[in-house]
Amino acid sequence: SCDKGTNLKIGAESVHYNARVDGYGNALRQENRADFYALLRHQFNGRLSASLNLRQALVTRYHPPFTPSLGVEYTVFNRAFTKIMLNGNVSLSYRVPTLNERYWVNSGNPDIRPERGFNKEAGITWKQRLTENRQMQLSLTAFHNLIDDWTYWNPDRNYRVENLQQVLSKGLEVAWGL
Repeated sequence: SCDKGTNLKIGAESVHYNARVDGYGNALRQENRADFYALLRHQFNGRLSASLNLRQALVTRYHPPFTPSLGVEYTVFNRAFTKIMLNGNVSLSYRVPTLNERYWVNSGNPDIRPERGFNKEAGITWKQRLTENRQMQLSLTAFHNLIDDWTYWNPDRNYRVENLQQVLSKGLEVAWGL
């Protein structure tokens, strides 16, 4: 691995949906989706890197906003068998309702609004080499996501899909693996 350098990835993808599903009734549901993105990653030195992701989606009948994200990673400690890293990320998010959420007979809602959010997270990762071929990793990540128009299958209304005005999702995630 190099101590310094910049990587740029540019890409696009597109999907055309042609869905005729019993659960949608007799209608053929069609939709076009496309995503354009640029990911810029820079390794400042052996300890600090940053990434900037720029994304623009296009979806039939929707107007997705530009959704950038910015992340940083800093290696606090790096020795032969132990590595400790801090990381953080901020991003805008946008989620178009699924075809099921819009068209499922008796539950779907064709007027459901897309979710929009502002997301933040910060974490620490400890990697410990146990043997030549075995490594342990422990990560703790705190997150804070503020989502407008959260999509919700409401059990009080026979699981009819609705939007919740605003939802704050926050917490701590722990991951451990060998």
